[in-house]
Amino acid sequence: MHRMIWSAAVVLLIAGPAAAQPAGSPKQLTVQPAGETQPALKYILLPEVRDLQPGNAALVYMRALSPEWWMGPVSRGEGWDAVEGWLEGPLAKMPRDKVQAYLPRQSLEEIDRAARRESCDWEMLPRLRKDGIGTLVPDMGVMRKFGQLLALRARLEMADGRWDQAVYSFQTGLVMGRHIAETPTVLHSLVGLAVANSTVDQLVEFVQQPGAPSLYWALVSLPRPLIDIRRGLQGERMMVDVHFPELKTLEKKPLTPDEMERLVTLSCNLYKGLFPEHTRPVEFSKKMELLGKVLQRYPAARKALLAQGRKAADLDALPMFQVVMIYHHQEFRRLQDDYLKWAGLPYWQGHKALRKLAEEIGDVKQPQRDLWPFTEFLYDAGQVAWSSVRTERKIAALACVEAVRLHVAATGKVPAALADITAVPVPVDPVTGEPFHYRAMGNVVTLYGPPPGAEVDESKAIHYEVTIKR
Repeated sequence: MHRMIWSAAVVLLIAGPAAAQPAGSPKQLTVQPAGETQPALKYILLPEVRDLQPGNAALVYMRALSPEWWMGPVSRGEGWDAVEGWLEGPLAKMPRDKVQAYLPRQSLEEIDRAARRESCDWEMLPRLRKDGIGTLVPDMGVMRKFGQLLALRARLEMADGRWDQAVYSFQTGLVMGRHIAETPTVLHSLVGLAVANSTVDQLVEFVQQPGAPSLYWALVSLPRPLIDIRRGLQGERMMVDVHFPELKTLEKKPLTPDEMERLVTLSCNLYKGLFPEHTRPVEFSKKMELLGKVLQRYPAARKALLAQGRKAADLDALPMFQVVMIYHHQEFRRLQDDYLKWAGLPYWQGHKALRKLAEEIGDVKQPQRDLWPFTEFLYDAGQVAWSSVRTERKIAALACVEAVRLHVAATGKVPAALADITAVPVPVDPVTGEPFHYRAMGNVVTLYGPPPGAEVDESKAIHYEVTIKR
């Protein structure tokens, strides 16, 4: 069974795979000039409406999980470490026979069909409303692997120069990522981003292949953001109401003895109380320890609520424990609203506020976690936002490379600056809101996007050194 345990899963998915090159060293690309395709949208990276068929994609994705289709080739092949190596190594050195034998053809064909359905409803919302963080999601790990297998299939198609088929595989991978993120949890948003990233990484390989057509208009036509993390963040708010229905009336009436007992148990057991099998009776000594903390924090909580205009008589009619809970709940909601509002802005406008908010959440969590169990639902929304904009940055940087290829094909000259490219708009860096750093020396150009803000972590930079072979 796989529950949605956020802390480990979120850290793993945000971190992603290890970088293929040392931090700070540029990724080496070799490309050829390429003019616009005719027609301009000959290649697109998401299926058009005319390509869609009626039906629910989720049902078709589930067919792809049939053990006879998917487990057969994989179980007979090498370990998953080999797959990750095949995805990163040079195309020319990829063991094509082994890769072909490894791919679960029928499963991937079902995913192709699913990606071209009119809608995708995983029917998870009712489950989330009932089970909250205890919802079982055993399919998510496999879905991420399918994203990597689609990328591997695209590499075979690129190696053969089958551009149409490779773009078809890219479409499937990007749509699958968006479909996964339809479920309103941060975990699903991050898995969707991981699947989309597997595809975007292969787009970088595509533009380097001899004779590869331009993908400029395909890249700039993608929706922005490709995957909207706000749906997942909103789902997290819902989780609290699922597990703590008492919060809906916390400020409206005194808690009943049963409600008080349940909240005391949750406070003493922290989030273990979210799962019935882990709920245990609270020892008397722990209740006394909790009472001491309530007595300590009650004056500050009462003072803050009075400052909001609440009547002293109304507060004095409530148990001290409830007054403290009301205050903490308000702080919790304020922090949730703050990370939602800043995450809704372009990254370059909101990331400083999100970083400051992460520090504030850390300051709140430590002293409150021994009394206020809901702090487990607060996490670093800035890191989640970063995982989204990292994908957007790869797409924008690659579109800049394609703009350079177009310019060289049209003029015969390498642009001395991005501003020299006038035939098409050159995307800005979505991390900074400014143009990418660019330098040209002969037939070699460098494209650089710095780490966000004042960070010095070069693993969060993007750096291409592009040799234009004519």
